[in-house]
Amino acid sequence: MLNYEILNNVRAANPVVVTFANFVTPQIVANAVNVIGGSPIMSLEPLEADDMVTIANAVTLNLGTGKGSAYDMPELVALGTAANRLQRPVIIDPVAVNIPFRSKLVEELRGKIKIDIIRGNASEIAYFANITAESRGIDAVGEIDVVTVAKTAAHKTGAIIALTGARDVVTDGETTYVINNNTPLLATNVGSGDMLSSLIGAFVLPHENHVDAVATAVLAMGVAGQLAAQTAPNKPGTFAVNLLDELYQLTPSKLQAFGDWELVK
Repeated sequence: MLNYEILNNVRAANPVVVTFANFVTPQIVANAVNVIGGSPIMSLEPLEADDMVTIANAVTLNLGTGKGSAYDMPELVALGTAANRLQRPVIIDPVAVNIPFRSKLVEELRGKIKIDIIRGNASEIAYFANITAESRGIDAVGEIDVVTVAKTAAHKTGAIIALTGARDVVTDGETTYVINNNTPLLATNVGSGDMLSSLIGAFVLPHENHVDAVATAVLAMGVAGQLAAQTAPNKPGTFAVNLLDELYQLTPSKLQAFGDWELVK
């Protein structure tokens, strides 16, 4: 079951989250980690990977603007290898993984490091489940059974899956949460998924159940999004600012009052 007090534990711990960021969204990602109570660090230099991961709670690898093996792989592998050795969770955000160039990069990376958590939309997660899903760029489109997709991806990869969209699903293949908090304005803001991928890194504290922690991070983003949308309906720009405000002001009592989730078989 979800423990809303994880939010207070995050703020007490002030966990460092190291992110290999894409070049579109690093500032809003860092801001999101900061306002929720974490400490963000971005890294692009392989030589600093060991030192960065030593002080980190988790590592997030965002492949949204990947340049391919020759450019990105040394840093990705350096961060992932250090995280595996030091037992820090590795989160991957496989943006548009269905595009062959990107899927090749992801598969090469998976062959070199252990991935603990995968956060993506329905079509991206369907890739890891070997299920065909229609996709267009970073968007998931078409009808798809998201619970089945997420659980299948978890079984095939051995990772915790955070499938996000109109309905969010978090699962390790056995324990499965469905989270219904959402607002269309999250989809209008490029980078909201990137924010969540690094927020997850703040929530997966060493002594927390990681499936529950990932689900709580997803719930936190959904609840904050809904609250931000109430004060800025049909205003995507204002919503983006309000989202950071709501994440900063989020409390366990708000998660309990506004959270809409269920534990499913």
